[in-house]
Amino acid sequence: MSRYVLLFLCVSTLVACSHRNNDMPVSTQGGLSVAIHHDVDNQPLIWDSIMYYNQAGNKYGVTKLHYYISNIRLYRNNNIIQQFDSVYYMDAKEQYASSFLMPTVSAGAYDSVALTIGLLPSRNVSYSLPATIENTAMNWPDVMGGGYHFLKLEGHWMDTTSVKGFALHVGKTGFHCEAGFACHLDVKASQVNALNIKMNINEWFRIPAKYDFSLDGVYSMGNDTLMRKIVANGQDVFSEVR
Repeated sequence: MSRYVLLFLCVSTLVACSHRNNDMPVSTQGGLSVAIHHDVDNQPLIWDSIMYYNQAGNKYGVTKLHYYISNIRLYRNNNIIQQFDSVYYMDAKEQYASSFLMPTVSAGAYDSVALTIGLLPSRNVSYSLPATIENTAMNWPDVMGGGYHFLKLEGHWMDTTSVKGFALHVGKTGFHCEAGFACHLDVKASQVNALNIKMNINEWFRIPAKYDFSLDGVYSMGNDTLMRKIVANGQDVFSEVR
């Protein structure tokens, strides 16, 4: 079932719930449609174009960005109000795969969101996700610990003499990234509410550890040191779009 069909069905259900008899309980749930945009320091992300500079001064472009989002937590006044265990596959190149619907969210105001980029150890089990083409392509090799890729960030960069490729892959149990951001979210009951967020690609290369293609290397898969650096940098890649 496509995400658009699912969204239609959920909207229909929520609208239907709003036309109730007086003796029916008032709904305390709303839907939340989350759309993720991707940019580079507020510049639009133009695919396959070597035009961006990271903190180390590397000139680069992006050809692929795939990742999982899971373990979403909604906060109010530093307290977790709701937590969700769904797993969402994101393909930044495809608009339909850069959004998802959370159909049952408690109505109310929330001031921050935390989420996992990747999978918690209890969920990172080989072949446990539905055997879609996308999930199968995210398999992490069994000989390297199994489970799934959490992030695939690939592209090209300009060396001093030529254009070269890079592939920053993160996976392996324990290497999930905990990210969070402040928000102004007010979920209304019996309707689908919207939350727009963005990922700044340059944050993967910036804080707390500068990532330099020429010094750190361009292939992170199986390299625990590089994967830890990427994971640490990823904690603030998201922010709300207002």
